[in-house]
Amino acid sequence: MKTLRKILVVALFSLAGFALASCGNTGNETKKEKIVLVTDIGDIDDKSFNEGTWNGVVKFAEENNLVKDKDYAYVKPAEKGDDPYISAIETSIKNGATTIVCPGFLFQTAINAMQTKYPKVRFIIIDGNPAHAEEGSLGKNTHSVFFKEEEAGFLAGYAMVYEGYRKLGFMGGAAVPAVVKFGHGYIQGANVAAQELGLAGNEIDMQYLYTGDFQDTPKVQSQAKSLFDGGTEVIFACGGPVTFSVNKARQGLTDKWGIGVDSNQNHLEGIITSAVKGVDVATYNALCAIKDGTWEKDFGGKSITIGAKEGAVSLPSADKDVEKNPSKFKKFTKEQYDAIYKKLVEGKFKIKTNIDEKDPKKAIDSILDVTPKVKGTFINYQP
Repeated sequence: MKTLRKILVVALFSLAGFALASCGNTGNETKKEKIVLVTDIGDIDDKSFNEGTWNGVVKFAEENNLVKDKDYAYVKPAEKGDDPYISAIETSIKNGATTIVCPGFLFQTAINAMQTKYPKVRFIIIDGNPAHAEEGSLGKNTHSVFFKEEEAGFLAGYAMVYEGYRKLGFMGGAAVPAVVKFGHGYIQGANVAAQELGLAGNEIDMQYLYTGDFQDTPKVQSQAKSLFDGGTEVIFACGGPVTFSVNKARQGLTDKWGIGVDSNQNHLEGIITSAVKGVDVATYNALCAIKDGTWEKDFGGKSITIGAKEGAVSLPSADKDVEKNPSKFKKFTKEQYDAIYKKLVEGKFKIKTNIDEKDPKKAIDSILDVTPKVKGTFINYQP
């Protein structure tokens, strides 16, 4: 394995253990654990996946009187790649970590290697599986969580049409399953809203593209500006930092908006709402299972997929969002939101996702075939 040339250890901790408490009382309070989150090269305050996962760790820690930099910490690899991730995880374990939390699919190879090498360490991977999990590689010491992104995307598309917008855009970081599901749900949510409002066929115009990377760059900003200049009113920025590019492109355009993703990004001036995944809740629940003694029975060696039924996807609202950054809707009401959310929970909609189709355009076309109110254009974007 290539040696990591440098690793920024944001917080180191001592080897003294701590007694877990809270999340219920099952007599396991003397069990000693140390929690380390390894970021996916992004920052812990990225207002996206890393921060959302870290919030789950912090919530658990605060409820259990854990000490930051001693009982729980995070590390940030200095570069992207399997070897740096593995080195970061191993460094954490050698420093005493007993539970490793990893946000995102980029950790699949690293977790696959580490769960075997360190069978006594617990691994929590959010939005990913160990590599080759379909072949039985999910270790008993590993818990993986996936989300029904199509439901979050559905809510966003539905809300935008009820908000009065007819020209929608989607900019995904890459055609990976999570992003694909967001986008496919977005189209179908817009279609359902258009049907309920009695709009004509093809009245919703959808401009759809993938930027090729999860980065905030001048080129991505320029592409977003081009969409806005071409008449697109709202862009679903589905690629972490891509949200920042869309927000910058929107500056000075008060009638244009972006939609954030993964975590609540409504603090940005140009973001009207965010398609949120409860990565904090998933992380918190898994940590509670360790403390409560239910890990081996209900979490270890198991991969779960959660959505509206579990309260794991949402659009931020004033009464639920802890950051006090509710959506900036003027027409779409909380009553309408609650009604459509209830239908999702009850399984009233069969949201199609074509994540197996390798050709992104063909995948989108297959969704447009079942959404007659939406006219879509796939843009072959070249980064």
